Amino acid sequence: MFLIFYSGKMSCDLWERIAMSKYEHKADLSKIEVCKNLTGFLRSIQFALASGYRYYVTGQISYDKIVSVMNKFDEMYRICESAMDRTRRHKLDQAVVTIKVFFPVNGSKENDVFHYILLAKPGINKSKRSMDHIFFYREKYSDAHNKKQAITIEHYVFTRINKEAYEAILPSGKQIKSATQEGVWTCTLSEKYIKNMRDGFNATLLNRDWFAAHRIMCSQTKLIPFHGVRHDYLSLRKYFYKTYNEFIKTSNDPVIRSKKPKEIYQMLEKLMVMKGITIFKIKLSELLNNKILKKTTIRKSRQQQDNNQ
Repeated sequence: MFLIFYSGKMSCDLWERIAMSKYEHKADLSKIEVCKNLTGFLRSIQFALASGYRYYVTGQISYDKIVSVMNKFDEMYRICESAMDRTRRHKLDQAVVTIKVFFPVNGSKENDVFHYILLAKPGINKSKRSMDHIFFYREKYSDAHNKKQAITIEHYVFTRINKEAYEAILPSGKQIKSATQEGVWTCTLSEKYIKNMRDGFNATLLNRDWFAAHRIMCSQTKLIPFHGVRHDYLSLRKYFYKTYNEFIKTSNDPVIRSKKPKEIYQMLEKLMVMKGITIFKIKLSELLNNKILKKTTIRKSRQQQDNNQ
């Protein structure tokens, strides 16, 4: 039993949810989709931002707690409701919440940890009444429209830009054209990441560690090519070549001075345009069943090995 003290006004819906919290709620885990790679996770967030979900909370959930946390989230925020139901309630000027979950295909480095982001948006009229939602009382949320509170996943930062018109050729050979767009959500590289790459590259030159310099340059070609990232890539590429050329020209070491510009790693002139990217997802219920089955099989095989010994 618990008590909640609040001096303001809450919606009837909020009070009903709190009153029902003493009963065990079970979320329909088949309604929760989990992204299997980082590209899909970032793209799903990008689409949510474009749909008006500006308030957010991020976090991590260990494998053994994922079910109980999803049960709580669904009880409070209706994360398992359909997109149609969310749209209907949004048009009724009610706040709605969605969740995006990421779990690497082969497990995560943090010992089976799910990464998630809860995103909320007010009702269609953006009234004070629509902000009277349990999400805004329970969570210490941030506003993605505030540059100081921008969503940052690893070294990718979500930001809005005015996208200029461009033409490009996809790997398939198909030519595409894009018109000018304003206020488009994209990802850029964080200032910290750019600084680290520049400082790291400078250090490799001073240490004459050409292999490490090549590795840093090569890693940039594997960045997820969002529109903003492609611009940052060009800036980094220009910086690397300019710094390298100045280094070999000003060096007092005749061996270094004899090096040629093309002896350094040759980066792509530009990253590909990211179009038609499929977001690979799996239902949370299916993922958990697969993981449980896999762990059970491993446990049995280990027991069998112990018995044989």
